[in-house]
Parts: sequence; structure tokens; C-alpha cells
Amino acid sequence: MEKESPPEDTAVLNQTRPAGLSRSAWLTGGMLIMSIAIAAIAVFMFAGIGDGSTPASTKAASTTPGDVSAAEADPQALSSARIFLNRVDASDWDGSWEVAGTLFQTQVSAAEWAERVEPVRAPLGAAKSRKLTNVQRASSLPGVPEGEFQILQFRTDFAGREGDAIETVVMMQGESGWEVNGYFIA
Repeated sequence: MEKESPPEDTAVLNQTRPAGLSRSAWLTGGMLIMSIAIAAIAVFMFAGIGDGSTPASTKAASTTPGDVSAAEADPQALSSARIFLNRVDASDWDGSWEVAGTLFQTQVSAAEWAERVEPVRAPLGAAKSRKLTNVQRASSLPGVPEGEFQILQFRTDFAGREGDAIETVVMMQGESGWEVNGYFIA
């Protein structure tokens, strides 16, 4: 009695296409998730994120030497940041670019700024409340020339988002005073 041999598999394995998402979709999704995770870590590292009602002397010991209470923010830096934020709240992308600092304006054109900020900020809707929660001072930040910086963080309640967002405005001392040179939402 002759043994029957198993049927031959005629599929050519190197010509099959995997089911599901393509490699580029996985790569893009992974990069997006990693970017969000890095941004969240950076926000929490920069801020002793609280509600702003706790005095600096009772903050957790994890704050860095450059952290100061929200009450100690430079009034001119805070005023410049609020002017910028008011323009962003009004969807006045060109106006917010115009009141931003020189470094900001040399890094991105007004049209590029509008392209980048509108899809992120517009869906959040109106700012129902905004409270300064943390100020950090620094003399250097990655990717920018050395200088005098204040990183202002606001806890903001937006109409189109559940839960508060953290808005970070990076201020740099310029020739005409404190200038907005960075804006981030987490």
C-alpha cells in the first residue's frame, strides 16, 4: 500500500498581502501616539499641575528650582500672553501671529501658523475659563537661542472639550519686552 502524499501548497508566500492596516498606517499611528505621550510627559514635567489655589510654599517637592507660583508671573509677560490667547480665542490667526515674538514669526509664516493652529484650536470652541496655574523660568530651551524665558501654563475649560486642557505659552524676553514664542495645547 502506497502512502498518500499530502496535497501540495501552491500559494506563493512572498506574493501575499497582509490583512489589515498597511505598515505606513501603523507607523503613522505609532508616531502620533508617541508624540502625544511625549507632549503629555513634557507638560507634567514642566508643571506642578494644580488648580492654582495652592501657595508655592505648599506645592509638592517635585517642582524644579525654576518654578514659581502663578502669582509671581511677570505682569508684562502675562499681559502679552493674554493678548495672544485672546486673538487665538477669536480665531484671529493672523492677529495672533502679528502679536507673537520675532523668533515665532521667523520660524513660521502667518499662513503656516493658521494652517497649523486652526485644526487644533477651532474644534475646542470658546474658552469658558482660563486660569494661570504655573510659571517656570529658564535661561535655555531646546532648539532656541539662549535667553530669558517664562513658560506660562493655563488650565483652560473649552466649550468643545470635556475636562480642562493645559495651554502652554512660551515667553521670551525680547528687545521690546516679553514676547510669545511658543504655544501648545495638551
